[in-house]
Amino acid sequence: MIKKIPDGSRKTVAEMKFIHLSDLHLGKKIKQYSMLEDQEYILKQILKIIDDEKPDAIIIAGDIYDKSVPPAEAVQLFDDFIFQLAKKKLNVFAIAGNHDSPERLSFGSRIMDTSGIHFSKTYNGKVEAISLEDDLKDDSDDDKKFVDIFMLPFVNPAIVRRFYLQEEAPEETEKENEKENESENAAETEVKTEPETEKTEAEKKIKTYTDAVIYAISKMKTNPKRRNILVAHQNLQSAVHCDSENISASHINSEDNTVEYEDAVDIERFKEILDEKGFDYVALGHLHTSQNFRSDKIRYSGTPLKYSLSEVNKGQKSVTVVDIPVKGKLLVRTVPLVPKYDMVEIKGTFAQITSKSFYEKENLWEKYVYITLTDDDMILDAMGKLRPIYPRIMELPKYENTRTNSNAVISEAPDLDRKTPFDIFSCFFTEQNGYDMSDEQADYMKNLIKEIWEEEK
Repeated sequence: MIKKIPDGSRKTVAEMKFIHLSDLHLGKKIKQYSMLEDQEYILKQILKIIDDEKPDAIIIAGDIYDKSVPPAEAVQLFDDFIFQLAKKKLNVFAIAGNHDSPERLSFGSRIMDTSGIHFSKTYNGKVEAISLEDDLKDDSDDDKKFVDIFMLPFVNPAIVRRFYLQEEAPEETEKENEKENESENAAETEVKTEPETEKTEAEKKIKTYTDAVIYAISKMKTNPKRRNILVAHQNLQSAVHCDSENISASHINSEDNTVEYEDAVDIERFKEILDEKGFDYVALGHLHTSQNFRSDKIRYSGTPLKYSLSEVNKGQKSVTVVDIPVKGKLLVRTVPLVPKYDMVEIKGTFAQITSKSFYEKENLWEKYVYITLTDDDMILDAMGKLRPIYPRIMELPKYENTRTNSNAVISEAPDLDRKTPFDIFSCFFTEQNGYDMSDEQADYMKNLIKEIWEEEK
């Protein structure tokens, strides 16, 4: 499929510009808070950036929704976003991530293709290019005017293995069948052995996520003279992770203490197949921190919003702008995004963080906040007292004080039989907190112990 890009939308006739997005996670909830209002706000901001940048196409590299069956409000929000892009006569290339349902996302895709809205098909063993043509003036080679986009939805070994059976195994099966046909019961033997032979061969070839992704890319028919873009949603080995991705670690490497993931794709093999196929840019989704991987050529755009505490100090969220004016030339930059309500972490004593001068500073009261209290004493009903000031407090406050910072081991008190209950508790309190009880605390504990003893009598 070839789409003509109108020259009026670009600064120069040779330019081919893309906006790279991913991991919108529409409909997501963090703790008890729905993020739909924030997501609607940030999508409008992205539309404004698109108006300013005047790109030729928009790439959305998976996890459009947070769940495979998204709430109706999330579907409506994305529908409106796509409608606004279609009104601008932009080409859109969107793939299914691991949170999306590829079947639901690709519904009606053949109809939408004609309007420039392209959704990845459910993986069927083949990924065909959609070609964009610009107005590059080069009489020597027409291929230089084209950009081919390959949309690979999230895949795992089981998905790819199924289509490896269909494409690769028949040759092995045919050889096996020729031998079997020599026997009198060839037909019966063929029926029994063929599925087992195919399954074994596929499992040998497609064992890991690396095998699956490399195989899927190897089947793409790229033209080395054209500018080629791969859109994918996978976890590359040694990339920077954060908590909101919900990716389970398979084990810890004992040699360098690094986390290794079962779904990680080996970066060296990944780069090797990209070079072999002549890809100029890889627009990745799945990981929520924006990052280049070894070069500008391989990039995660990251989420448009912070979705966990681990993202608070990882820099400002952004959209990625990609220019590929000619084959072999790549320009990548970012445009920052400003959320409606930022997510922050604050630390201090209860008195400090509840003072008006503190929470009015930088409008902390309106943000999503994670709070760490540094008081030595526990604050009774801290959540109830903090919520009126910080209505978007994310969870019960944590404590960081002399007790939590202490590595002291509480030892068994000597001569327990000779100590009073108050003496035992006093010893425990001192070892637990690193200081003695105050007179007020001591009096309270003595009265409490007295009441308990009198009730037992």
